[in-house]
Amino acid sequence: MSELTSTPLTLSPKAWSIQPTHASGQYLIVPIHDMTNASTCPNDGPTVDWFNPKYWQAQNKITGTNTGRGITYFIQHHGINMVLRRYLRGGLIAKLITQSFWFNGNTRTRVYREMALLEYMLQCDLPVPRPIAGLITRHFGACYRNAILIER
Repeated sequence: MSELTSTPLTLSPKAWSIQPTHASGQYLIVPIHDMTNASTCPNDGPTVDWFNPKYWQAQNKITGTNTGRGITYFIQHHGINMVLRRYLRGGLIAKLITQSFWFNGNTRTRVYREMALLEYMLQCDLPVPRPIAGLITRHFGACYRNAILIER
């Protein structure tokens, strides 16, 4: 366990890419592998639109929702069941700030760290969902919001 906590997990640069989008301050974390292979990734590839529930509602692709701290959307696209979730704060600070986090670099965001942890756990043959993509949206310079798409 000490090895895991002393070494930060990172996504393989051969498998994942952090790409700036057309919108200022937005970055997609997407797989580099063949997007046309439906067994590894939906064939039209993740875009910023994939993180907008209205995009999926317009296509009638939302198969369900779940509520807790926020709304989680269950989506079926090209035969792949996905989960769309935004990162929200908990605890007392959530009364003031619901979904903003301090930005210290793309690789230190919550979405990046969760995707890296899921990839690591998959490599250890643990039964965890496969990450599909992540979105980092910077705002007010020093803050960011993020969302994740994982396989259900």
